[in-house]
Formats: sequence, C-alpha cells, structure tokens
Amino acid sequence: MDLDLLFTSSGSGRLTRHLPLPRVEPLAGPYSTLLSYRVGARERVLALFPAAGGTDPTGELPALRGALARGPVRFDLRAAAPDEPWRTMATLTLHDLRTDTARVSYDPYVNCLPTLHPTRRLRGLRIAAYAGSRAGRGGPRPDPITHRAAHDREG
Repeated sequence: MDLDLLFTSSGSGRLTRHLPLPRVEPLAGPYSTLLSYRVGARERVLALFPAAGGTDPTGELPALRGALARGPVRFDLRAAAPDEPWRTMATLTLHDLRTDTARVSYDPYVNCLPTLHPTRRLRGLRIAAYAGSRAGRGGPRPDPITHRAAHDREG
C-alpha cells in the first residue's frame, strides 16, 4: 500500500509548524505537513526533524547530495497535537535523492491509511488541487472506490 506524506520546510513552534519557511541549509530545521493529520484518534501535525548525530550538510541541494554520497541522512518523524510537545514516532533514513521525477505523482488523500490521513481542514480545496495536478500531467485517475474512501474518512 502506498502512503504519501508531504512535508515542507517550516518552524517547530505551535504557530510556525503551520507556516512554510524557506531555508538555504537543507538540514537547518524541521519539515512539517503544515496541516493536521488524523493519527489514531487525535489530530496531529507531522514533522521531520534532522536526527542528532546524523550527517549535517549545510548549503543548498548540492550539499545534501554530497552528504548522501558520504552516508545516509536521518530524520526523526515526530507528531504533536496543539496541546502536546513533539513526540518521536519513527526514524526516516534517506539513502539517495530520486532523480527520475518526471512522472512522480503524490496525493495524500488517495494514498493514505485508515489510521493516518489528512483531516478535513481545506480538504475540498486540496483534493481539487491534486486532481487538477494529475489531469494536467495526464496522470492516472485514482480508483473511484479508494478515492471515495479517502473523501469519506472522518477527521
């Protein structure tokens, strides 16, 4: 089963975890989902934090490629509800950057799990945006049954 979790550079505070924050150094801060996910019974924002003790490149994307040439880059996958501190759920290890991205398509509403999926916040707008993106690239249409289940999930 595919699972798409989309992250962007952000802050880690209660407000800044919901804001995209551009950065030059790829591992100078966290990457978050910006919007909440339903994780089990609670709504939580997900984030990737550069793991302590891992490779620590600075600079732009070429520096990250160089770091990956020396070894894997690790991130802690964390989750936090508005009234909670960040809690580590897993470790993500990046071994290489994907270079064949011409036909890559991500959709966190179609490729999600029953116990881990985006909440309803801005769902209609985001579903339309992903559908438009797929159509614009001539991408595959999602299975109607699976896609309907993604639309009908509580959250």
